Amino acid sequence: MSATTLSIAFLTCVLLSMTEGRIIIKQPKCLCPSTYSKEIQLNRIQKFVIIAPGPHCRNLEVIFTVKNQKKVVDVCVNPSDQWVQDVMKMIGQSKDGK
Repeated sequence: MSATTLSIAFLTCVLLSMTEGRIIIKQPKCLCPSTYSKEIQLNRIQKFVIIAPGPHCRNLEVIFTVKNQKKVVDVCVNPSDQWVQDVMKMIGQSKDGK
């Protein structure tokens, strides 16, 4: 084996070892790692978003946009709570004009 071939093989190994473990594929995750359980007053809820289960998260997620004093915050709520279902139904009906 010639010195040139040996040098190229060595440099290739060095370069490959420098990049090992540096490729990071970030998988999307659930937006709601936990949920808020207390009932929120209907007049404080501006809108809601429903995120269906998928490859990013196996849970159905519901996020309420809530006006809290002078700021607006997004709050993750449990979609199986009865008060959450009632609020979604009321807000959905009011937007449909019913």
